[in-house]
Parts: sequence; structure tokens; C-alpha cells
Amino acid sequence: MRMALRTLVIALALTLAATGAWADRYSDCNQIKDQDLRIRGCTQIIKRGKRESRKNRTVAYNNRGNTYSDKGDFDRAIADYTRALKINP
Repeated sequence: MRMALRTLVIALALTLAATGAWADRYSDCNQIKDQDLRIRGCTQIIKRGKRESRKNRTVAYNNRGNTYSDKGDFDRAIADYTRALKINP
């Protein structure tokens, strides 16, 4: 009984930690102060592929595209905008 309870507590703690880490990625992707952090956060969301909703992937591509555009990297910005439109025309 104690072992089962201990295992349950550990599993719950790991799940909550992972959830918090992904919440940070969403926060990073939506913030505007640190461009590199925004790109990293959005990229992590994009890398999850279809495990993310279409809406989340579209927003991540759009936000990352905006950041690339702000940095003057227009080729990457256009590529991200194009991907966003393919996901959600």
C-alpha cells in the first residue's frame, strides 16, 4: 500500500512538472521582450507537431514569423507564415 501511494505521488509530481514546463513554452512563445526566447518557445511548440492543436501550431508559426520579421530575417518569416496558412487557411 505504501509503495503504491509513493509511486502515485511520484507520478503525479512528474506529470505536474512536465505540465509546468510546457506552460512555460507557451508563455515564452507569446511574450515580446526577448526575441530569442520567443523563437525557442515557439519552436518547442512546433516540434510537438500534431500533438499540439492546429490553433496552437498556427499561433506558434505566426509568432515565430513575426519575430523573424522583427529581426530582419524575412525568408524565415515568410516560411513560417506559409506554414501557418497551410495549417489554418
